[in-house]
Amino acid sequence: SGLQERWPTLQPAIEYLDLKKFPNLENETNFVGYVARKYAGQTFDLFFFVDAPALQAAQLHPYLVGDKPVVYCGVDETALEEPNVLTNITGVVEAVDVKGNLRLIHRLMPALEEIHFLGGRSQFRTVTNSIREIFGGRELMVEYLPRMPLPELLEYVSALRPGAVLLQHGFQTDDQGRLVPPEFRIELTRRSSVPHFVHYEMGHGIGLGGRMLSAFEHGRQAAGLGLRVLDGEPAGSIPPLRGEEAIHVLFDHGQLKRFGIDESSLPPDAVVLNRPPSVLRRYRNGLFALAGFTAGLLVLSVFLIRSNRRRRALFEQASDAIFVTDLRAVIVDVNATACAMFGYSRKRLLGLCFSELVEPGDLERRPLGLEDVLTGQPLRSRRRLLRADGSVIVADCNTSRLPGGLLQGIIRDVSEREAAERRVQESEERFRTVAESVEEIVYEWRPDTDSIWRTENAGAMLGYPPDEIELTGRWWLDRIHPDDAKGATREIGKALADGNSFSLEYRVRHRDGSYVHVWDKGRVFRDGEGHVTKVIGGTTNLTERRHLEAQVRQAQKMEAIGTLAGGIAHDFNNILSGVLGNAELARLDLPDGHPVHGALDQILKATDRARSLINQILTFGRRGEEPHQSVDLALCIREAHRLLRSTIPMNVEVTFDCPAVLPPVVADQTQIYQSLMNLATNAWQAMEAESGRIEISARPASVDEAVAQRVGDLRAGPHLLIQVRDTGPGMSAEIRDRVFEPFFTTKVQGRGTGLGLAVVHGIVRSHHGAITIDTAPGQGATFSIYLPIADSPAAPERAVSEAPPAGEGRRVMFVDDEPMLLSTGSQLLRHLGYEVDTFSDPAAALKAFEDRTDWDVVVTDLSMPGMTGVELAARLKAVREVPMVLMSGYLGDGDAEDYRDKGFQLVLQKPLGHEALGRALGSVFGSRSE
Repeated sequence: SGLQERWPTLQPAIEYLDLKKFPNLENETNFVGYVARKYAGQTFDLFFFVDAPALQAAQLHPYLVGDKPVVYCGVDETALEEPNVLTNITGVVEAVDVKGNLRLIHRLMPALEEIHFLGGRSQFRTVTNSIREIFGGRELMVEYLPRMPLPELLEYVSALRPGAVLLQHGFQTDDQGRLVPPEFRIELTRRSSVPHFVHYEMGHGIGLGGRMLSAFEHGRQAAGLGLRVLDGEPAGSIPPLRGEEAIHVLFDHGQLKRFGIDESSLPPDAVVLNRPPSVLRRYRNGLFALAGFTAGLLVLSVFLIRSNRRRRALFEQASDAIFVTDLRAVIVDVNATACAMFGYSRKRLLGLCFSELVEPGDLERRPLGLEDVLTGQPLRSRRRLLRADGSVIVADCNTSRLPGGLLQGIIRDVSEREAAERRVQESEERFRTVAESVEEIVYEWRPDTDSIWRTENAGAMLGYPPDEIELTGRWWLDRIHPDDAKGATREIGKALADGNSFSLEYRVRHRDGSYVHVWDKGRVFRDGEGHVTKVIGGTTNLTERRHLEAQVRQAQKMEAIGTLAGGIAHDFNNILSGVLGNAELARLDLPDGHPVHGALDQILKATDRARSLINQILTFGRRGEEPHQSVDLALCIREAHRLLRSTIPMNVEVTFDCPAVLPPVVADQTQIYQSLMNLATNAWQAMEAESGRIEISARPASVDEAVAQRVGDLRAGPHLLIQVRDTGPGMSAEIRDRVFEPFFTTKVQGRGTGLGLAVVHGIVRSHHGAITIDTAPGQGATFSIYLPIADSPAAPERAVSEAPPAGEGRRVMFVDDEPMLLSTGSQLLRHLGYEVDTFSDPAAALKAFEDRTDWDVVVTDLSMPGMTGVELAARLKAVREVPMVLMSGYLGDGDAEDYRDKGFQLVLQKPLGHEALGRALGSVFGSRSE
């Protein structure tokens, strides 16, 4: 209204979204995106944002405004305390007169004892501070009403005793967060047993009354600021208004009488509403009827005399242009509106043929066609007409026949309407264009007829050609996964019943029978009576995202289990070191042929099996030293095929397809051999007693970016692809997703540990490769191993190590915090011919090393309290150079190479036996002598 005082025809673009009713980021983002799309390409001179949530939305999405000026209103001071990213801005601050209302209460209720406050906690603090200022030292009970169900609130206020007042600030939601209906204030006033003062004029009852903020006047003040901006003042230079002029002092006559408050005690500027009508007002309808009847008689008599004059006046004052022509369309009369519309004088128009005012192109396409009019049928048409200055207007023309052989044409200028319709059409075309260009499916659904429009990519997402897609909502709903259908239908139905939007995730059946994960979000549109007119929404394909998330979860799970396995392996290796060392010592101390040798051999075999199991756990956890040499795996794969052919029963055929020479890969042949044996054995056991076939193949393969992303943990480039394929029963999706988990097995108890495939997974990952499964129930399984091809050629095979050399009296410093390992290690070294000094404390070893110089080598554990083996070695080297050997029960990826770079000649993995320890020290002194 404030803007239209200057421009009566102004029609601002208004968008409404109750962000208080639906206060979440998704609704706000949807609203801003909708507005941005709707007005794309249009420029506005000024933006108004009404209420704090609207202004906050503009601050979070400043691109919506750009550099255009902004005027706000309905925003209190707390909402303006946050940093404002919009600089070209001014507005009207929502200044509620709390102190003014308290002064009114103090003035009108001298015997006041209690104030009961209904509103927010922050406003209540303002009220309590103001009470102390206004009422001074007077003792008052000030009670805050917490949010409660509306029936309980009505009971509460109806039970208040005399001497109390009810002071209401904003009250919009109940204890459940539901909106309070506007009519509730009327009922609250009616039920309250004490006077009811309010801060806001809402139009649904004003209680007893008070100093109230008028939203209408608040908006008019904002309009005044907007007019100043449009007149050229920068918005940022205009100080915000506090809106005190929007405060009205209003009271209700009935409530004043109810509580015995004399109107003479009210402030001079108070307005009393709802006074009972006077006698004159009470009978005014009858008096008006009598006067009207008398006046009617007079008008009728005058009308008979002046009808022609009146008819002419109506003709001249009509808002539409009126032409009167003869039967040849020659103009014989026009009104003033016609002259103004076409820019001609009345004298110039008279005598013209109406066809001269029609644009030639329009007239060529459609002649005047007066034949039907001459028969008495009205003619309605839309034409392009020429003004005197040559400009064109678009007009709706209604032509009819008058008595006396005349025609009458009524012309209405609809140029702006047609432009608006054209803009709407262009907007719809832009919407269609944008909708067709995005990846997600955009749709418009009419629930009343179940008709739907979708973008063409709907068929591509679900694999259907266009002729197989029905343009109904039911077609889509029928393809939702049975487990998701009930929830999806419930959420959509709830939005249609009482909501404004929905957002949910579910699965939709693809044409091939698989399911596509989608995220569906829609906005419900309603007419003025609340009936649903349409739903506009978008459906996004989440299948690839969910697949990648599953890969990440699986990788994190495997990594966590690997870390746990490595920690267990560390402690277990220390225990095995003691068992292995003591068993070897016992065997060395007993003469050949002693009956205890057999038992000791069994202990050593069991220790070796335990060490092998630990190595499998370390391999699964990707712990252990990585291979450093490039090798040709052709011989390794052939050897695995040969052994499998001789061990697997003849009812299972084992085939082999591998070139004589394969591209080199950086790999540990033993681990790859173990992996192939595990995969093939697992396939054979899956077939149970049935016949079948196991195929082993290897070939070079090129991995592009798409394959690398699908497989995971791979880089694009040349790879060696090794496959083990079987014709067994296959696996379900649930089992397939868990086959690489340690200790997971589908075999009967006693037939498997569940480590086989987990170890294979760890081996492949430690080689910087990847392993995939292609399987389905009844269709067998194919395991594919991808190993990156090496840049260097395959290295020759290493020679077999010789027997451990003798120590020849060399002196060894042996440091370990495990007493058992110190004892067994020193005895083993003495058997090998070394002089050994043991230390369980790294600090004591360092002090001894500073005092003596006769040690030839230092053997130290890695993990010790107080000082690690790496720290001890660094401090010993600072004293003097001596060969260093590091031992550990737990080595991670690349650890051995890192420790060698720190000065250790050897890095050994526990447990260490007699021969392994002897060969290790022998290699140190051998390399030293060279």
